Amino acid sequence: MKKLLLLLFLIPNLVMAEWFEFSQNVYTNLSTMDLVNNKIRLKSYVNVPQGASISFFYEFNCNEKAYRSLKTVFYSMPDLQGTSETVNRGKEWQYSEKTSIIGKMLDDHCAPFLKKGMIK
Repeated sequence: MKKLLLLLFLIPNLVMAEWFEFSQNVYTNLSTMDLVNNKIRLKSYVNVPQGASISFFYEFNCNEKAYRSLKTVFYSMPDLQGTSETVNRGKEWQYSEKTSIIGKMLDDHCAPFLKKGMIK
């Protein structure tokens, strides 16, 4: 019985283990990071003050310092819980200030690939 209770407490932590907090209430899943056509793709989400969360599937163009969201999912509760609604937005490239959270994400996630010459 004690082992069962221990498992019940560990399971939520195991499920969330792939996500790390990049910035306050902004999480990134590095296990989803992939290099496709010299662009980085990864999943991220943010918990919003209204008690909900939004998941993004980003694509970063490291050479152009640009990003776009390929898929956006809105959740009714924090941490990707509750009911969800998927929105496929326009796929236009956007540019961000280096000091913004998305600008920092772009720089931080691109740096290792650029340093190793993996992006041409």
